[in-house]
Amino acid sequence: GHGSVWHSITTCSLTYTLRPNNFYRMNYLTQSIRAHIGIFAVVFAVLFTASFSYFFLMDKSLRLDEAQTMSQTSHTFMGTVDIIARDIHVPLYFVSVRVWEFAFGTDIVSLRSFSLLFALLSLPALYILAREIFSTQKAGFVVLLAALSPFLHWFGSEARMYSMLLLFTILSQYFFMRLWRGDRSKSEKDPGRSDWILYALMACFGMLTHYFFAFVLMVQAVFYFLHKDRFQKKAFLYLAITGGLTVIEMGAWFAYRFKVGSSSSSPLLNAPSSVDLFNIFSQLLIGLQSNPVNTFFLSLWPLLVLAGFTLLTQRKHIHAETTYFLMSLFLPIIVAFIVSATLRPLFLSRYLIICFPSFFILLVHFLTLYKKKTAYILFSTLLIGLMLGLLAEAFSSKNPADENFRDASSYVSVHANQDDLFIVTAPFLRYPVEYYYTGAPRLRTFPEWNRFDADSIIPEYSDAYLEETLKGWTDRYTYMYVLMGYDQGYEEQMRLYLDDHFQKVETREFSPGLTLHVYKLRYF
Repeated sequence: GHGSVWHSITTCSLTYTLRPNNFYRMNYLTQSIRAHIGIFAVVFAVLFTASFSYFFLMDKSLRLDEAQTMSQTSHTFMGTVDIIARDIHVPLYFVSVRVWEFAFGTDIVSLRSFSLLFALLSLPALYILAREIFSTQKAGFVVLLAALSPFLHWFGSEARMYSMLLLFTILSQYFFMRLWRGDRSKSEKDPGRSDWILYALMACFGMLTHYFFAFVLMVQAVFYFLHKDRFQKKAFLYLAITGGLTVIEMGAWFAYRFKVGSSSSSPLLNAPSSVDLFNIFSQLLIGLQSNPVNTFFLSLWPLLVLAGFTLLTQRKHIHAETTYFLMSLFLPIIVAFIVSATLRPLFLSRYLIICFPSFFILLVHFLTLYKKKTAYILFSTLLIGLMLGLLAEAFSSKNPADENFRDASSYVSVHANQDDLFIVTAPFLRYPVEYYYTGAPRLRTFPEWNRFDADSIIPEYSDAYLEETLKGWTDRYTYMYVLMGYDQGYEEQMRLYLDDHFQKVETREFSPGLTLHVYKLRYF
């Protein structure tokens, strides 16, 4: 019967296993699997991230920031540098893209692949950073969670500098941790000199990638002064040299910007609220979700508080490494929020991708403080939640970061006639629209903006200015297609004016915040 068969199989298996030679072989196999579990985790993470991003995210509609990347790198090499100098960014990413385009082309998939390359390199880099302070198994958990992160997938497949910034952040933290922990086998004459050189290079590369990398260096400087007794003797000198190099390179860049002149036109960002502050942590974990999903997730904060109190009752000693990553997570967010609320708005989750490695390292660290069975249950639940968030981010039409300029441009191309007019507002929306638009009607911006003139200033909106502009349009065009997105403070006022003065024949939303309004200007 089935019972006797199962008994025979079990008996044979135990007999084979309990033989001394076979027992040692299986024990060796188990140890080998444990020793290489980190490699398995990294390989899986890289393959999964590459596959999912390539098949489900690469073909999405071009977004505004990506269209600006394509426009900025469409010039000569020095022309690209000049354009970036007049803009608000630093040059390393754009210069690298310009080189990449020579080999792989200028289409959007090619540019997104360049960003994906840095996202994929960030996964093994994150593993070696976590392994520097954790066991191999915990480091594997970190990289597995990161590989399912909707936040990493989205910005890792966007034609912007954020995945490059993430890689340099991880590598900077890795070399900084090595310098703090110290390699005692090194002689006093050579206190980790190669690590210092690589650390300095990451600092220089990071600052030339994004201004927010300064927060990474700020946290490391604060940590050094709190624990300088644990660093090597010449650490202060080497840190000062590194800081001096970054000051010199940034000073040279600002001098060049001053020489070519900076542009006065830039998107309007709103001052952050307390909701935006908590949304940063939500997006780091579940990515860019619709408002109902994000609200539900934030409503679970009592559970987080309860989990925190549970951990505090265990009275675990907080190691210096944990302090460093707590500082790396919270200090950039708090300082950026204060600056944005008081001086200039710059509080965007994509800028704070520098907090991504610290967030997941701390997440695994606090999970492993629970008993093993509880930790595995929580880890499995988290994996499932991340996977669901990744699918929702990729396929939901309510993703707030999904900008469907492709369908909007195609719709106007098909439905508008030659005697109609296509208007985009805000003016810089013409970048992604032009990539897809093939229609007969003329494409114009409102307010009018000549982007080919470096000194061109976008006029301020007013109803009088709109009325004066419309006088010339109503005599020439039959229908006006108005695509609105990226509200610059006047979108609603403009819509109300058009609704009051013209017949609206259609309204169509293509993605959150991107809406097409069709008005009839004249009758025959």
